[in-house]
Amino acid sequence: MHRCAIFCAKAGGAPWAAGHGRCTAKGCARVTTHDRIRARGTLTMATLIIDPAERALLARHGLDGFEALWEAGAVAVESPNVARGGTSQVGVLELGTGAGQRRYYLKRQRNFNCRTLRHWLRGIPLAEREWLGIQVLARIGIPTLDALCFGRDRRPGDDRALLLTRALDDHLDLATWLAHTPAREPRERFAAAAGTLLGQLHAAGWRHGCLYPKHLFVARDAFPRDGAASRDPAPLRLIDLEKCKRTWSRWGGLRDLDTLFRHCPALDQELRDTLLDAYSARRGLGEERAALARRIARSKG
Repeated sequence: MHRCAIFCAKAGGAPWAAGHGRCTAKGCARVTTHDRIRARGTLTMATLIIDPAERALLARHGLDGFEALWEAGAVAVESPNVARGGTSQVGVLELGTGAGQRRYYLKRQRNFNCRTLRHWLRGIPLAEREWLGIQVLARIGIPTLDALCFGRDRRPGDDRALLLTRALDDHLDLATWLAHTPAREPRERFAAAAGTLLGQLHAAGWRHGCLYPKHLFVARDAFPRDGAASRDPAPLRLIDLEKCKRTWSRWGGLRDLDTLFRHCPALDQELRDTLLDAYSARRGLGEERAALARRIARSKG
């Protein structure tokens, strides 16, 4: 199944398959564009995959092509990350929509690859790994970033990748949310929701792989003190999925819990117990709940 499968399914068509023409989804005629170029005897490939729901917006701003996005005037939010023999930088784009100005994050990488068992020779861009992680979480019902498009242009000695996502302006990272939410009741509701979310992730056979507090976002209006439900349909979201991977062990997600607890001291023992109770209930651990806590305690030692 091709990587545009989720976007195509939204439009009600069959997924595009490499070498078999265009996707049959309505409005998806150019969602996936593959340009094969012979350069010095080497086959190269440029790919751009766009969510059909966002194509009109990008076209209106002249950003529906790989080079247009690569050259877009995004305002850098941090210094370039120089590593792995390449560079990676994230910038902010503000685009006018029918609802006013909206912010988007544009990640652009050049030769910023990692090697995996499947991509052991040339490697795979970390932006592509994040893109694939977003699709996986969407498929198993875990809220994450809303991706508008992913693109890759691979040529001899030059491997570029980009990922455009909607900014989570109505969310805060966990550490910031906790600092702004001293009341006990919303914190307890958060812990229960987080346990259920992570239990769902691990029950599906996946783990985040690097679950720091900055990678778990909480909606600003989530878990109000009056006990009302959050107005945001996704009160919690997982981001930065570059290390998201399959796990085959029953305890394969333990590292996610350990990492979150070690790097979030604001989650006291009572909140951690609430999170683990909800996690265990979602996983159906039953009497193994105590064993889970012992395993986490040993991993800290």
